[in-house]
Amino acid sequence: MAVCTYSVPAIAMPRLGGNVRSPKVWSTRIASFTLPSCSSFALAQPDAEVVAQGGSATYPVATSTTAGAAQSVALTATGRPAGVTASFNPPSVMSGATTQITLTADPTATLGSASYQVVATGAAGAKNATVALTVTEKPATPDAGMG
Repeated sequence: MAVCTYSVPAIAMPRLGGNVRSPKVWSTRIASFTLPSCSSFALAQPDAEVVAQGGSATYPVATSTTAGAAQSVALTATGRPAGVTASFNPPSVMSGATTQITLTADPTATLGSASYQVVATGAAGAKNATVALTVTEKPATPDAGMG
């Protein structure tokens, strides 16, 4: 887990047992404190995607570090149309890196426009992006017997 440490410089404080009226008894202390998970990341909005029935298509998914140190971010895809699967390569990246999502549509995948969610989860929480997806018909194969 990423942490950020903040320091408060030079605080003048009277020493215990000293006389507050005398400047010779004052001392300086340095304080610091640590906040867990002060890092943050963002998930870029992917462009619209297209995949044909019986085929696959690969698209980039970018993350960025928006505050603090980079952190490990795991990616998943939810809400895909029937017959469409998704895999990420790699499935986890350090924020600031790009991964690839491969969408695979089986031959009977539901045709048309839909959307699904890319979810990126890291120490700073989860970020979502809604992605437009169009599943098209498989292109016709030429008849090799003609000609």
